[in-house]
Amino acid sequence: MSNIKNYPTMRHSTWQRLLMPVLLVSSLLVSCGKDNPAPTPTPPSPDPGTPTEVPLKTQRINRFIVEAMRNRYLWNSDLPSEIDITSESDPAALFKRLRNPQDSWSVLSDNVQQTQGEFTNETRSYGYELTFGKFNNSENMFAVVLFTYPDSPAAKAGIKRGDIFIRVNNMEITMSTYMNLFRFPNVSLQYGHLEGNTIYPATQTTILTGTEMYLDPVIAYSVIDQASHKIGYLCYSDFVSKSIGRLEEVFSTFQQQQVTEIILDLRYNPGGEVSAMAKLSSMLAPKSAVESHSVLQTRIYNKEYTEYLRQTGTDVNDYFDPSVAVNLNGLPLYTLTESSTASASESLILCLKPYMTVKQVGSSTAGKYCGGSLFQPAVQQGGQLVPDPEIGNWVLYLMTFKTADANGKSISSSGLYPDIWTSSLTLPELKLPLGDPLDPFIAKAIASITGHSAPARIETKSADPGFTLLRGLTGQPGTRSGWLIDSTVMIPVTGASR
Repeated sequence: MSNIKNYPTMRHSTWQRLLMPVLLVSSLLVSCGKDNPAPTPTPPSPDPGTPTEVPLKTQRINRFIVEAMRNRYLWNSDLPSEIDITSESDPAALFKRLRNPQDSWSVLSDNVQQTQGEFTNETRSYGYELTFGKFNNSENMFAVVLFTYPDSPAAKAGIKRGDIFIRVNNMEITMSTYMNLFRFPNVSLQYGHLEGNTIYPATQTTILTGTEMYLDPVIAYSVIDQASHKIGYLCYSDFVSKSIGRLEEVFSTFQQQQVTEIILDLRYNPGGEVSAMAKLSSMLAPKSAVESHSVLQTRIYNKEYTEYLRQTGTDVNDYFDPSVAVNLNGLPLYTLTESSTASASESLILCLKPYMTVKQVGSSTAGKYCGGSLFQPAVQQGGQLVPDPEIGNWVLYLMTFKTADANGKSISSSGLYPDIWTSSLTLPELKLPLGDPLDPFIAKAIASITGHSAPARIETKSADPGFTLLRGLTGQPGTRSGWLIDSTVMIPVTGASR
């Protein structure tokens, strides 16, 4: 048989295999080539008009990408009707070309362990999250610590919120070098310090060694006593299922201290797992909505997959989860947001509003209105799907659904607009610890709760400082920037037919 050039849409039998969610794979079988293979003769040059077929392994990777996108991609109707998998030598370039212009979130990777680790917060890290600034009249930049993860190398080294770094690995920080702050195994950092409106070099330096660790997203929590109100504050950085027990501990503490309102700080939260979002929402929502298993959100898939789910009677709703150990019964909720608040964070805000008082304080969110799954190539083995031993190191995080609340309202591409607007923090304000009532975002929430005026902002010493904060550049490299993930799906991939 000749090679299959144009890959068709799968039939329902394959749909059923695509529906199978699996646990994240802890170990993978990765094939390796033979050592020192014998040299082969140079093949003759093909005729100019004859397409050159790529290796079968590359064709299988291409087939995996096309299968996932043909059937589950949110924008599958915009894909080309014919895709020649036999002539595409670069799977990453193929994926980039097929990805819809609206989609800046879907990611293809050839390192499944690293990608899955990013989604579960189990990865190698220095344990800090950073934002950046630029010195005026210079290409040089500086990094500012937003927070450190508990028990991380950065936290153990005494690095704290608001610390400034001006050099990395003995180099100036620029657009060409700033990613060295996230490269392993080690990083050398030189501090800077703010005096007036100028950042000066400091003599202090530190060296960190990256560690494989779980990044606990429960960053900080406290109870703020203000004008007869007891306000529970929580900074939560990622929606991760492993964090649910910790969240329940924090909310139990809030219950014991009889908090009257909640401030949920999502300014640095790019999203996460649907299941974690549902559980946190269930801890916050009115008890009646949780116990009745009410609809939290609805998923809207592409036309073909929606029809398949309808025919098979598959529910497209996510519900409140009565299994959570603690419930705050719909206490007034104030969410702190900025442009990096994305995906699952936005869904939580949107989907709780039909059931309770939710006020958004800060600036507009990212507008990440869709979510997806991780797709991994698989083969049949013993009646089960297992990672493909040849190409199972590849993984595709693919946007597959939009979200809507119980009333059918969705997130727009411009994000969720705040009820109480607050501009981004100044550099001196970034030195305030998380949960400090003088933090302008928290202060605005407290003012709304108590009816008192918020304190004056902390400004730099000059209206024209020697630097500018770069609001759009953060320390969230890789796939962790804006994610709402459902599950891992195994796709059976056969060899190219002949």
